[in-house]
This record gives sequence, C-alpha cells and structure tokens, in this order.
Amino acid sequence: MIFAPHEQRVIDEHRDLTEKLNKLRTFFDTPIFRGLGEAEQMRLRAQAGFMNGYQDMLRERISAFMATNITGESVSVSVA
Repeated sequence: MIFAPHEQRVIDEHRDLTEKLNKLRTFFDTPIFRGLGEAEQMRLRAQAGFMNGYQDMLRERISAFMATNITGESVSVSVA
C-alpha cells in the first residue's frame, strides 16, 4: 500500500517511538535503573506512560487512514 507523505511520517514516527519505548522498558530491568533515586525512577516510569499514550494515539491515526483503501473497501490492519 502506498501512503501519502504525511501518513508515512506517522508510520515512521510510530516505529521510532516503539523502538525508544521498548528500549526504555528494557532499561527498567537494569542495575543502572535500580541504582537511580526513587524520584528519577518515577519520572522515567511517568515518561514511559506518556510515551505509551502517544504510541496509542499514533496507532489510532494509522488505523484511521488505513481503514479504507483506494477503492473504498474496508481493510483490517494491525499495527504493533
């Protein structure tokens, strides 16, 4: 499927954000994270929560512009 430039940017942004969020979540299981103060750990967990909400919104946007293909037929798309 070919996407308009702005749609492709949303897809790319979702991909990049997912990669960053996965890396942050992985960081939570490291000794470095456990060595941080409680306040910094809380800030990083809050950041992950905001990133998750942002990821959800990008996923919604992608689903919306992929819901109908060029012929007007509904298509089912899963965005991880």
